Amino acid sequence: MRPDYGTGTTLGPLPRRARWKTGGTIASLALVLAAGVAGPAAATAQGVHAARVTGTSRHGDGGGECRDGVHHDNPKRHPLGLGGDNGDCGTGATGATGATGPKGDPGATGPRGDTGLQGIPGPKGDTGPTGSTGATGGQGEPGAPGAIGATGATGSPGTPGGPGAPGPAGATGATGATGPAGNAVNIGASVSSGDQTIPSSSSTQLTFTKVDYDTGAMFDAMNSTLVVHTAGRYLVTGRMSWQCISPSTTAVAQLSLRVNGSDVDTDVRDMTNLAGQATNSLSTILQLNVGDVLSLHAYQSTAANCTSNGFQGFPHFQAEWQAP
Repeated sequence: MRPDYGTGTTLGPLPRRARWKTGGTIASLALVLAAGVAGPAAATAQGVHAARVTGTSRHGDGGGECRDGVHHDNPKRHPLGLGGDNGDCGTGATGATGATGPKGDPGATGPRGDTGLQGIPGPKGDTGPTGSTGATGGQGEPGAPGAIGATGATGSPGTPGGPGAPGPAGATGATGATGPAGNAVNIGASVSSGDQTIPSSSSTQLTFTKVDYDTGAMFDAMNSTLVVHTAGRYLVTGRMSWQCISPSTTAVAQLSLRVNGSDVDTDVRDMTNLAGQATNSLSTILQLNVGDVLSLHAYQSTAANCTSNGFQGFPHFQAEWQAP
């Protein structure tokens, strides 16, 4: 072993003539540790760096390292691991781990990895709260008609309607059998007249100017009426003939018998398709009292004036006493 190298140190072989530099380094290390500026590991590292920078080769070639790859083992090591009288090119013990350096800047984001496999579905969560009612949607298309429902209960009868228009006169019935002979009483009157104008849609009393007979003083010429002076049952008849120029398609001709101003019998004819010609007649038996007044009235609805023809016994008005 060459005396050029002292005790081995972790700082590497130091030249012997550089011992004062090594001692200065140790002193600096002790001051740093005492002042608490850095930990032992950091101070040691700083000392090692100083020793390597300030050390010089004793061989004058600036090396300060083992030459020709020769390593010298020297058991006389410095207590602090620094070089002694004898150099040592062997590897020293591993020093203490230095303090963790500051955190570096984050690296750039790496590329996105491939999508992983779909995980197993988790358990069904609890039902959430009911949401608020949404806005009313637009009206949908009409649905198909439903099935016909069952027939409802029969309703109550409605209010009866008014009387209908008089129907046409029926055919004349057969002549009845001759009754028993009555008492010979000659009470009655028969009167007639010539032509008379009958306006449309207005009831007009017929006037009589001819007396066929009047055995009971019944005819009142001033009022064209028959007045009862003897109470009893009377057969009353009346008839007239119409002549109209332009009858309406819905025209009617009517003859009415009145007692004391009220209708007691009426005959109505439909003048449609009759070229304005029609005949009314009526016959009835009435129980009359003294003072009763009988009159005949005509009515037509042709929308124009018509004529009551005065020929062949038209118009005619008659009342004959039959029985008490």
